[in-house]
Amino acid sequence: MASVLIKGVTVGVDRHQVAARLRELIGGLDAERVTMAAERLRIDELTLRRSIEETSPHPTLEVMVAVIREFGVDPTWLLTGDYSPASHRRAMEEGVPGIIAALDEITRRQGPPAPTLDLHEDGEAGADR
Repeated sequence: MASVLIKGVTVGVDRHQVAARLRELIGGLDAERVTMAAERLRIDELTLRRSIEETSPHPTLEVMVAVIREFGVDPTWLLTGDYSPASHRRAMEEGVPGIIAALDEITRRQGPPAPTLDLHEDGEAGADR
């Protein structure tokens, strides 16, 4: 299982599963759907494509925040597949700061497995470690 590093803290989540949930939300990998989703999310299309690719996805913080904000999904569900009313409520009530805070809380609950995918606050993915 590959994990994700958000704001300097490793999140023990499977990036392939995060990418699968992202693909589910935007309607798959069809080029037209991805283009439309990137426009709706107000993010760079290439960043979205890197986040959802099937073989080696690199979900970025920028994409996850945009998806949570735009689609109103629970941050815990997006990262782990489990629903949390508390993180969902916080994300919806507080907007982007609440989304980031919820993601931070999730990082504290998850163990730090290796290897990691380094996600920077600017949304740029680093190399696996």
